[in-house]
Amino acid sequence: VFSSNVPLDREDLDFMDLIIDVADNGRPSLAASESTVINITVLDANDEAPVFDEALYRTAISEAIGRGERLFQATATDADLPGSRNTALTYSIVGDERFVVDPTSGVVSIADPPNGVVFRGFDYENA
Repeated sequence: VFSSNVPLDREDLDFMDLIIDVADNGRPSLAASESTVINITVLDANDEAPVFDEALYRTAISEAIGRGERLFQATATDADLPGSRNTALTYSIVGDERFVVDPTSGVVSIADPPNGVVFRGFDYENA
């Protein structure tokens, strides 16, 4: 059983060697002792939250913008082990059906309106 007095964090230390010694305590005591090295790989835990590259994204759009037109791309990173499932990010928009975001790329576009709804664009004078 391995225990540590300090928390392990793969982002700080991903590999360590542990040396274990053993000695004979019998009577008569033998002068011989043995050592071995244990290689320990610290596995990644999902302990890092994703962070957007920008705290606030700004863009300007025309009133005549069309459905499906790309507005901008939001990007974020996660400091967990690169390439692991812990760094996989999914983008979503909460509470505004006029826009959609590609869940993988973070590209934000004008949404196609629901069935039966006529897209009227964005009218600055009536906003």
